[in-house]
Order: sequence, then structure tokens, then C-alpha cells
Amino acid sequence: MGKTVLNIANQAKKNRIEMGGIVQSYKRSDVGIDVITDTRNYEIRFYSESIVRIHQVGEVRDENQYSVIQDPASVKTDFEEHDDSFIVSTRALDVVISKSPISFTFLNKDGLIINQDEPGLGIQTQGEQVTVYKKLQEGERFVGLGEKTGPLDRRGHGYENWNTAHFAYDEEADPIFDSIPFYIGINSGSS
Repeated sequence: MGKTVLNIANQAKKNRIEMGGIVQSYKRSDVGIDVITDTRNYEIRFYSESIVRIHQVGEVRDENQYSVIQDPASVKTDFEEHDDSFIVSTRALDVVISKSPISFTFLNKDGLIINQDEPGLGIQTQGEQVTVYKKLQEGERFVGLGEKTGPLDRRGHGYENWNTAHFAYDEEADPIFDSIPFYIGINSGSS
């Protein structure tokens, strides 16, 4: 384990940050897979061959669907298990779920990475706050995050997801009126 990752792990313990966990078991269904780790549980649900939702499930069953109003679909998937990971595949993409610690990588059918958790950081929980660190792909650009100031391409900028009435804000102000924790990453593997 690299020195940086070790320092991050030590800082996480100090701040009571819980890493994503090590996969203990899983259960497949016709709409996805449930994964149980030593710290958290995850639901991986398919809404189509190219749309996947990963939801960290708390101790109390969270029925809130947030902005997702569609029900998961019965999508034909193939499944492979390996010593350190398993792969759930549709005709459009492959989802690689690493077991220790849990992390997710999405690949298109040409094997190009669409989206990937940052190795060593991945998913972290502190109380009710969940953070997911993503590996920046070469040339990747970002759009989204709701009503934010600054450039359309969000790459290289940090934003706070908090709503506040910020009258007469300038072009660098953050946060302002509307936070939407959703972004689209555009890279060569996205198509």
C-alpha cells in the first residue's frame, strides 16, 4: 500500500470515516445485485442496458427514490466471479465490482473506462455523509451540478452542495441558490 493511501487510511480512522468495506456476500436478482460488505450494503440496479444505479443502503431501509421515478428493469445480464472481483455485463456495458475494498468500474463494450472509483479512496461514509471519489480519466470534462457559477466545464474546480440565498453573487461565488449533486463526465470512453 502506497504512503499516500496509508496516510489517507490513518486520517479516515481519526475522523471516524468508514471506508466502503470488504465484500462478504452478494445476491443476484432479475433487476440487479445486492452486495453485503463488512461495513455497508449496496444495491446495484439496472434501469436499462446502459443505466445502472448504485445505492448504499443504510441500517434502516430507505424507500426514498429521490429523483428516480422509473422502476428497475429486468435486464439480461451475464455474471462472472473472480477471486478479487465480479463482473455484471449487459449488451451495453460491464460493471466491475472489486471486492476488497468495494469499488466500481464501468466499461463500454470496447473495454474503455467510462467511470471508475479512485483506488484507495472509493466510497467513504462519515455519519450520514457519503463521499465517492472518482478517478479522473484522461481528457475527461464535467458538466452539471445545478445552478453554479463558473465555467460550463467543471473540471479543476471544487463546489459545495449547499443551498443559500446569495444576493448579487459574483462569478466565483459558491454556494448559491440550487445544488444538484449530479454531473455528467464526458470522456473518450463515454460513447
